[in-house]
Amino acid sequence: MARAVLIVDDDEAIRTALAELVEESGFLVLTARNGQEALSLLERSPESPCVILLDLMMPVMTGVDFLVRQRTDARWRRIPVIVLSAYMHLWRDEVRDVEHVLTKPVNPDELIKMVAHYCG
Repeated sequence: MARAVLIVDDDEAIRTALAELVEESGFLVLTARNGQEALSLLERSPESPCVILLDLMMPVMTGVDFLVRQRTDARWRRIPVIVLSAYMHLWRDEVRDVEHVLTKPVNPDELIKMVAHYCG
């Protein structure tokens, strides 16, 4: 599962579109609807994903809350995170330590280039 990409987004249409894009590029895909589902998935997975594509505004557990948990857990803190958000102006201070920030709608070629960098 080392080449799996974890997509965390509450919007089903966006999650599906991202999953199709990533799969068409040759990577495995894991999906979660919020930060809590993503943490549960990480707990259950025998191997960590090579990168996490993370929305910020989600119910149950936001992307920012997920980042706090992910970055403080030794098992997962080294997993690169690419934040995808339409509202970056609301979160800029909270996501300073992530690898990349892309504003939605994302450029598919740019996103896949970043995924390939971490998962290639």
